[in-house]
Amino acid sequence: MSDAKEFPLLDSLTHLPDERLRAVIERARKLLADRESGRQERALAEVRRIIKENGLMLTARRKPGKPGRPPKSQAA
Repeated sequence: MSDAKEFPLLDSLTHLPDERLRAVIERARKLLADRESGRQERALAEVRRIIKENGLMLTARRKPGKPGRPPKSQAA
């Protein structure tokens, strides 16, 4: 199965100049990011709905400071 037959758009991309191809890639990345963001928002809304229906509360707290390795001791 050829990619060109399965996805005719791919064949048209091979003829684009580099600048136009980069623009297409950037647009596709933006579309994917927007879709992912939308899925995350819908999932969070669903979780919030389920939690509320069951009389629970959802709280998220950030730990103070940056995540990762703790600061080095000053006395060495």
